[in-house]
Amino acid sequence: QREVTLTEEQVRQFYAQKVDESFFPALLQTMTSGPCLLLVLFKENAVEEWRVLMGPTEPDRAKEMSPESLRARFGSDILHNAVHGSSSVEQAVREIQLVFGGLQPWVSYTSAVRRNEPKLLL
Repeated sequence: QREVTLTEEQVRQFYAQKVDESFFPALLQTMTSGPCLLLVLFKENAVEEWRVLMGPTEPDRAKEMSPESLRARFGSDILHNAVHGSSSVEQAVREIQLVFGGLQPWVSYTSAVRRNEPKLLL
């Protein structure tokens, strides 16, 4: 876990697939406007379970479909929807590398499996 204010370059790398979208300038402004708390969740099915906790991307839709979700409770609009979550393990690994550098969650997972410990996975 760490708290940072993202730079424009970090946001461009993080959302590289969205840079050409019409909403990207607003997203860039939002993401660089103040500190973000960056976290990595280590547990089996973390991506899927985090996505359930977050709820739908659009807070109004989240309020209808998943009223107890984080986005329903704390999001105000699509650009200020309170939380981000990777859509796949592959995307999570890429994003973790971008913001945490050398952290390698799959190494922790592999070591735990070898020692027959509870599984750790994004």
